[in-house]
Amino acid sequence: MDTANRHFDRLEGGLGSLQGSEYERRAEINLQAILSHTGPGFRRVVKPDTESLIELFDAAVEDGRVTEDDCRDALDANMIVEAERRDTHERVYVVAEASITVDARDVESAAKSARALSMATGVPAIPVVIGRTIPDELPLDSVLAAFYATRHAT
Repeated sequence: MDTANRHFDRLEGGLGSLQGSEYERRAEINLQAILSHTGPGFRRVVKPDTESLIELFDAAVEDGRVTEDDCRDALDANMIVEAERRDTHERVYVVAEASITVDARDVESAAKSARALSMATGVPAIPVVIGRTIPDELPLDSVLAAFYATRHAT
């Protein structure tokens, strides 16, 4: 029976991982709409290519503005986009972490990645967490939070 339970637990964990990946994928596809109603609202959302971001970070490391660890933190983010704030028309980066259920790690990761990106580029970077469930007790003072419910069950 223990072997069957271990196999079931492993299958259940794999299914949860797939559901999380699918949620992140859907959030990324719908990011423009999600961000248009988040915080001050964002428009003209554009995803920079990874090579450009790496070049920015390489230059920032050479100049001593950030460390290699800062680069890894920022590039590990689920999503990085450039956008315009609706309220100020300022061009900013948005660093987003998406999870079905947002937890403290998502909040910390988004904030840390945004800080590193801002230090590397000199451009404000706004951390955002996106989730279907965002617990009330979660401290969100360092990030913007966006509720996103997919149309199809994941």
